[in-house]
Amino acid sequence: MVQRTDVGDEKHLSEYIEVCSQKTDEDEYEVMLRAQGYNVEQLKTIDFNYVNLDKIKSKLLNPNDYSGIIFSSPRCVIAIKLALEDKNLSDDWNLKDNYVVGETTYKTALQELSLKCLGKETGNADVLSQLMLREKEKYIKSFLYPHGNLKMDILTNKFTATNLHLDEVMVYETRSNTNIQVEFDDITNKFTKLPEYIVFFSPSGVKAMEDILESLPAKLIKMIAIGPTTEVAMLKAGLDVFGTAEKPTAQHVLHILFNDKQPNS
Repeated sequence: MVQRTDVGDEKHLSEYIEVCSQKTDEDEYEVMLRAQGYNVEQLKTIDFNYVNLDKIKSKLLNPNDYSGIIFSSPRCVIAIKLALEDKNLSDDWNLKDNYVVGETTYKTALQELSLKCLGKETGNADVLSQLMLREKEKYIKSFLYPHGNLKMDILTNKFTATNLHLDEVMVYETRSNTNIQVEFDDITNKFTKLPEYIVFFSPSGVKAMEDILESLPAKLIKMIAIGPTTEVAMLKAGLDVFGTAEKPTAQHVLHILFNDKQPNS
């Protein structure tokens, strides 16, 4: 949740942004928002349970069976790191065409696995599929595709009837934070300090907030979605979407906030 204070003209604005995320890899947003004068509070909406690590590890030991790896989120990268049990990923994977969805996932793969990937400019799986389809003729072998239990079949459907094939392995399960109500009460001082904005990072984050949202004056709070998939989930939940960040970056969120504060907005 964010409060902005305009120190220069001594105006103290009650502008709060609540960042509904997993509270681990969204620190970039907090840093950049604070740099622009916002006070940020992150609300952890979901937890992760990593599974099938032995299965994915056995596949990681055979890079020559694949054209590369596809990482759709930072959690997929973390699952690989856990599966390796502090050992390094084979250098042979860096000879492959590995792909990611978004800049955050790109940075995580580079930092945690020393793995160079393509696709950091893509903001969602649909855009990534378009990028990969342009290169489809060069790929003979399957792509290793670690994913979560709530994955959508965008890549699978897009690659149907092409020579692009996926070896899919579920490596983590998403579940709602069981303490979310208590943590929300702490952040908002039991609903007495409500945010002007709420930013949602994923459909699972929207779902985790359903009961809380029913108790909020939602029409008075500006709801922001990270990406089109989250936007759809918000609309299905009956929320008014104030703005949608085209890509999962702090810059795209700031663009929405800056436009809102323009005189003619």
